[in-house]
Amino acid sequence: MGETGPAQSVVVGIDGSASAQFAAVWAADEAASRDIPLRLVYAVALENTDRPESTREFADARLALRRAVAAVESTGKPVKVETEIAQARPIVALLNSSRSAAMTCVGSARLEQHARSPIGSIGSALIAAARCPVAVVYKRAHSTPPRRGLILAVVEGPAVGSTTLGSAVLEMALQEAQLRNGPLRVLTVWPPHRADAYDLGGAAFENWAAQAQIDSVLSRWRRSHPQLDLQSAETHGSLPNYLEFLARNATPIQLVVVDPRQPNVTGSLLAASGRALLDAAACSVLSCGRE
Repeated sequence: MGETGPAQSVVVGIDGSASAQFAAVWAADEAASRDIPLRLVYAVALENTDRPESTREFADARLALRRAVAAVESTGKPVKVETEIAQARPIVALLNSSRSAAMTCVGSARLEQHARSPIGSIGSALIAAARCPVAVVYKRAHSTPPRRGLILAVVEGPAVGSTTLGSAVLEMALQEAQLRNGPLRVLTVWPPHRADAYDLGGAAFENWAAQAQIDSVLSRWRRSHPQLDLQSAETHGSLPNYLEFLARNATPIQLVVVDPRQPNVTGSLLAASGRALLDAAACSVLSCGRE
């Protein structure tokens, strides 16, 4: 008889911050929809646990976990909550947990409280290295989220020789739109100088073929999910430019779904300017994972 691997869960990094608690509440929906536990992980990076400060660190960890559990339980969501104090650096602890996770979630504020690294560094590192989907959850300044904010699925238009469809992005975005009761918009991000249909080169044909595939998927979804508010859009240049367009038009957006294997799109979101736009919009990011 073969060995059974660890049971799946939705993992959340906890550090005592309000953003981490918010991420735990956000992730509870993910766990409940899959009927798997929500696992809250607090990392204590101490080389010598016999030192006096280790007692304080572990006390802080237990308190932060209790508060996060209470925040989740206060929502009344039907989810089993598990907790863990991991003796490792936050990124190491979360990467270890992510190996058997259905999803890993972190708040938008950095987990390493005394580090000089930029906000979002843990989320960026997880997106770069984790095999499972990763969510970086941004907390709104107000207590209630925007009503029916967009779920934005971002597909990178192909460069010459590439026809990446981003089917994982589309499937995950569909699941999130159904889970979070939000309209779904599929955005194709093309290079600034896209080869047009009247051009006879190979790039033009690849662009046309990729867009035709996306349109075919959306047509099928409209037939199978008639209740879904589904739209498609295109932009030339960069995803942050489109987010600025949404902000100017006061269009609420709750989640951007990306593929970590599309580096131009993902990199633009994780750069300082992209994170500032996400923070202003209180818009979370979900990377669909590498498997």
